[in-house]
Amino acid sequence: MSKGYSMDQVLSLKQTTMLAPQLQQGVHLLNLSSIDLQTEVDTALETNPFLEKLELDADFSADSLGADPRIPDTKKAPHPHQSAATSFIHGAAPAASQPIPGQVNSTAGRRSSSQGDSAMESAFQISTEMTLHTYLHQQAQSTPLSDKQHHILELLVDSVNDNGYLRARSTDIVELAMPEYVVKKAEVFEMISVLQDFEPVGVGARSASECLLMQLREKADNIPGLSLARQIIKDYLPMLAKQKIADIAAALGLDESALATPIALIKTLNPFPGASIASRVETYVTPDLILKKLSDRWVVRLNPNVAPAISIHNESDALLKLAR
Repeated sequence: MSKGYSMDQVLSLKQTTMLAPQLQQGVHLLNLSSIDLQTEVDTALETNPFLEKLELDADFSADSLGADPRIPDTKKAPHPHQSAATSFIHGAAPAASQPIPGQVNSTAGRRSSSQGDSAMESAFQISTEMTLHTYLHQQAQSTPLSDKQHHILELLVDSVNDNGYLRARSTDIVELAMPEYVVKKAEVFEMISVLQDFEPVGVGARSASECLLMQLREKADNIPGLSLARQIIKDYLPMLAKQKIADIAAALGLDESALATPIALIKTLNPFPGASIASRVETYVTPDLILKKLSDRWVVRLNPNVAPAISIHNESDALLKLAR
């Protein structure tokens, strides 16, 4: 007995939710991180010739607190197709103002305090260490000198290697100073003396013996073995490096036991003073929020550089209107 098959049409009601394209795009953007959002915006600007980026700043003035800083004045921007990517939030003042841990100036002495304290910084450098050259440049900038002397000193700092040794000759510095300044060797030697007064002690030395002797100059005169330590560094440092203690003692006409104190003193010195200032990789963090206190309240706004505003190009908008 064959089975019969039938095809029946069944009508049923089903409730579904359909998101409009605009809403779908909004949900997609909300799920993006600040970096991904910046990439999305940059891609849109590159692929869509009708879009342009608005260069706006997060205005923290009291007059601007009643309006969204991302939407410019219509007198300045008459076209209506602007899209705001961020907004601002008014928050209650915290119990106390707490500094952001690890926030430091990225140029260490080359920027004014007003620049460093500005709430409009778009990137902060996070670091717990400092490079040798940053440290030296900072000391150079705080040293009262003429413009010409500062120029020579900066060239010398740039010629210091990571171990703290000066590797440029005086003739090299004379050539590098041109054409800004005509420099004499005596002026270079004068600035080398200034450099060698910087921290860490021993920086700017041109040889290992000079580096160690510079460090001994910082010691008290009554330290036991100081005079003999200076003589060993000056005349017998290569022999000391090869542990030829007996030969050094014979050359000085002394017993080996007499060298124990000065050698112990020499071992306390650092032949690589630059290594005491750790090198690091620069790490820059772009903040999502910018916080500033106005009168008796704190104001928090999204960083406009993280999520820039986009608008339709004025000329493109006019062409679209003509095409209608």
